[in-house]
Amino acid sequence: AGLINSKYVSAYATEIQTALAGAYTAGEDIQPLVIWNKNSNSYGYVGTNQVISASTYAKISVKVRVVGENTKANIYLVDVLSEAKPVMGFADFTVNTDIIADKNGTAVTKANTQFAFTVTADMMDSTGWATVDFLIATGNVSKEYRVELWNGDREGVNNSQGFVFIDSVAVTASDAFTIPTRWADLFSDSTSPLFNVDRTNMNLYAYQRQLSDNEINFNKEYPDQTVAYEPNIIWAKNDKVIYAVYSALEYTETNPYDGIEVPVEEGCAAETDPSTFWLSFSSIALVVVLVLAILVIFIKNLRRRRRKYAHDARENFKIKPRAEAHRSNQEKLQKGNDENLQKDEDEITTEEEVVQNEEPTQNKPAEEQNLDDYVYGDVQSFGEDQPKADGENTDDKNANGEGDNN
Repeated sequence: AGLINSKYVSAYATEIQTALAGAYTAGEDIQPLVIWNKNSNSYGYVGTNQVISASTYAKISVKVRVVGENTKANIYLVDVLSEAKPVMGFADFTVNTDIIADKNGTAVTKANTQFAFTVTADMMDSTGWATVDFLIATGNVSKEYRVELWNGDREGVNNSQGFVFIDSVAVTASDAFTIPTRWADLFSDSTSPLFNVDRTNMNLYAYQRQLSDNEINFNKEYPDQTVAYEPNIIWAKNDKVIYAVYSALEYTETNPYDGIEVPVEEGCAAETDPSTFWLSFSSIALVVVLVLAILVIFIKNLRRRRRKYAHDARENFKIKPRAEAHRSNQEKLQKGNDENLQKDEDEITTEEEVVQNEEPTQNKPAEEQNLDDYVYGDVQSFGEDQPKADGENTDDKNANGEGDNN
């Protein structure tokens, strides 16, 4: 098993050359993957994990060639999120529409919707190859999968002998196809992925999405805008095509009231949401409590300051009644006036004494006046002269020329 190249086909075993005959034209360079079971057995290749996003239309195409009368190629899409790695399939459901004859009420299990193909030698087309397609429309859940290619089967129950060549595995991850609006157009609309597909041997299951309780109530309230879902074929399979619409079973409910403008009632008839009222009430109450708390703190601080200032005033000032203070001020004023009057009288007396003491000096002849009086004018005595020391008297005498004649 492994890759081979048609360019060097002559270098391979005769059996491989024979098996590839007619699978390519002269000069064409192909490199298929080959699984050759010389004896009845089961061997396969496991692909890498891949993802189909939610709400996506994906297409997975596998091109194979089977050579051998008892050879069977099995191609699977495997759910890699499950620990057991089972083959993908729908969850169990019940057909609830009669668009397909005799199917309404049929219970469908996962075993009825396996993402698997079995390809045999008689299924090859004129090119010597067969292509199988998985068409998957996901719902609100993405799908993580891998492709498995087997000569035989993955359980090892139905073994195979011969050649299986895999030319390509092509994946279109999004917008690979569109779903017709009406189920009846699935096989006739040229844009449908099943256009002109033979329905004769197709296994079909249909389903109609059910209304939710919310949607039922909405239809009662708004009969002119009712919500309804059309029945659709969600599973279709033949030998080469699997068409699977998960979105009919796995969906996200929408609120039909979205976009409906409800008129606002005014006056007494207006209705108020109780939860909104209590929310507003609690907010207002919280604001009031905060304001009161701030006021209490402010008043306490103000009273504390007043008590402090009053205490400082009592310590720094002697507080007297108004009448007593006035009387005390009058007494101080009278005492001050008396002292000023006495001072004035003393000054007048002093001046008179000075005048009297000066007049005789002024009436003396100039030659009889003391030299200090002449030179310095009037000299006012500010106190009694201090007795002079003996040395000082001697100096004065010497200064006046009255020293000892000796």
